[in-house]
Amino acid sequence: MANYVNNKELRKEMIISLNNNELTSSALNMLLLMVDNIQSKFKYDNEDDKYDCRSHAVEGILTKWCKYKPTYENTFSFFTQMIKNDLYAGWNKLNKRKADFSTSNIFIEPI
Repeated sequence: MANYVNNKELRKEMIISLNNNELTSSALNMLLLMVDNIQSKFKYDNEDDKYDCRSHAVEGILTKWCKYKPTYENTFSFFTQMIKNDLYAGWNKLNKRKADFSTSNIFIEPI
Protein backbone atom coordinates (compact mmCIF):
# COMPACT_ATOMS: atom_id res chain seq x y z
CA MET A 1 0.00 0.00 0.00
CA ALA A 2 2.97 2.27 -0.67
CA ASN A 3 1.09 4.45 -3.14
CA TYR A 4 -2.20 4.88 -1.34
CA VAL A 5 -1.82 8.68 -1.58
CA ASN A 6 -0.19 10.22 -4.63
CA ASN A 7 2.38 12.85 -3.68
CA LYS A 8 1.72 15.00 -6.77
CA GLU A 9 -2.05 14.99 -6.20
CA LEU A 10 -1.62 15.82 -2.52
CA ARG A 11 0.79 18.64 -3.37
CA LYS A 12 -1.62 20.05 -5.97
CA GLU A 13 -4.52 19.95 -3.49
CA MET A 14 -2.43 21.58 -0.78
CA ILE A 15 -1.46 24.44 -3.08
CA ILE A 16 -5.14 24.96 -3.94
CA SER A 17 -5.98 24.82 -0.22
CA LEU A 18 -3.33 27.41 0.64
CA ASN A 19 -4.57 29.72 -2.11
CA ASN A 20 -8.16 29.40 -0.86
CA ASN A 21 -7.13 29.47 2.81
CA GLU A 22 -9.25 26.32 3.31
CA LEU A 23 -8.51 22.62 2.97
CA THR A 24 -10.13 21.10 -0.08
CA SER A 25 -12.27 18.04 0.58
CA SER A 26 -9.89 16.01 -1.58
CA ALA A 27 -6.87 17.11 0.46
CA LEU A 28 -8.69 16.38 3.70
CA ASN A 29 -9.70 12.91 2.49
CA MET A 30 -6.10 12.13 1.51
CA LEU A 31 -4.80 13.31 4.88
CA LEU A 32 -7.40 11.27 6.77
CA LEU A 33 -6.45 8.23 4.71
CA MET A 34 -2.84 8.85 5.71
CA VAL A 35 -3.80 9.03 9.39
CA ASP A 36 -5.62 5.72 9.18
CA ASN A 37 -2.81 4.02 7.29
CA ILE A 38 -0.04 5.32 9.56
CA GLN A 39 -2.02 4.55 12.69
CA SER A 40 -2.71 0.97 11.55
CA LYS A 41 0.90 0.14 12.43
CA PHE A 42 0.41 1.22 16.07
CA LYS A 43 -0.86 -1.10 18.81
CA TYR A 44 -3.24 0.10 21.51
CA ASP A 45 -4.47 -1.42 24.75
CA ASN A 46 -8.04 -0.49 23.90
CA GLU A 47 -10.09 1.10 21.15
CA ASP A 48 -10.69 4.32 23.12
CA ASP A 49 -6.95 5.04 23.18
CA LYS A 50 -6.81 4.43 19.43
CA TYR A 51 -9.66 6.86 18.76
CA ASP A 52 -8.22 9.46 21.14
CA CYS A 53 -4.85 9.35 19.38
CA ARG A 54 -6.54 9.53 15.97
CA SER A 55 -8.54 12.55 17.12
CA HIS A 56 -5.34 14.22 18.29
CA ALA A 57 -3.74 13.64 14.87
CA VAL A 58 -6.80 14.91 12.99
CA GLU A 59 -6.90 18.00 15.21
CA GLY A 60 -3.22 18.55 14.41
CA ILE A 61 -3.94 18.40 10.68
CA LEU A 62 -6.84 20.81 10.95
CA THR A 63 -4.82 23.34 12.93
CA LYS A 64 -1.39 23.00 11.29
CA TRP A 65 -2.00 22.16 7.63
CA CYS A 66 -1.33 25.76 6.66
CA LYS A 67 2.31 25.41 7.79
CA TYR A 68 2.95 23.46 4.61
CA LYS A 69 5.08 25.40 2.14
CA PRO A 70 4.74 24.70 -1.61
CA THR A 71 8.55 24.71 -1.85
CA TYR A 72 8.48 21.32 -0.06
CA GLU A 73 8.52 18.87 -2.96
CA ASN A 74 7.68 15.83 -0.85
CA THR A 75 4.28 16.79 0.52
CA PHE A 76 3.55 13.19 1.48
CA SER A 77 6.64 13.06 3.70
CA PHE A 78 5.83 16.41 5.33
CA PHE A 79 2.37 15.28 6.39
CA THR A 80 3.52 11.77 7.30
CA GLN A 81 5.90 13.25 9.85
CA MET A 82 3.27 15.69 11.13
CA ILE A 83 0.78 12.84 11.60
CA LYS A 84 3.32 10.62 13.36
CA ASN A 85 4.27 13.45 15.70
CA ASP A 86 0.63 14.10 16.55
CA LEU A 87 -0.10 10.40 17.10
CA TYR A 88 2.88 10.20 19.48
CA ALA A 89 1.80 13.39 21.23
CA GLY A 90 -1.70 12.00 21.67
CA TRP A 91 -0.27 8.78 23.11
CA ASN A 92 1.99 10.67 25.49
CA LYS A 93 -0.90 12.84 26.62
CA LEU A 94 -3.02 9.75 27.32
CA ASN A 95 -0.26 8.00 29.24
CA LYS A 96 0.55 11.06 31.32
CA ARG A 97 -3.09 11.30 32.34
CA LYS A 98 -3.13 7.60 33.25
CA ALA A 99 0.11 7.93 35.23
CA ASP A 100 -1.31 10.82 37.26
CA PHE A 101 -4.12 8.58 38.48
CA SER A 102 -3.24 7.28 41.95
CA THR A 103 -4.77 4.75 44.30
CA SER A 104 -5.74 7.58 46.63
CA ASN A 105 -8.49 8.35 44.13
CA ILE A 106 -9.90 4.85 44.50
CA PHE A 107 -9.79 4.06 48.21
CA ILE A 108 -11.28 6.02 51.07
CA GLU A 109 -8.33 5.23 53.35
CA PRO A 110 -4.70 5.20 52.21
CA ILE A 111 -3.17 1.80 51.53
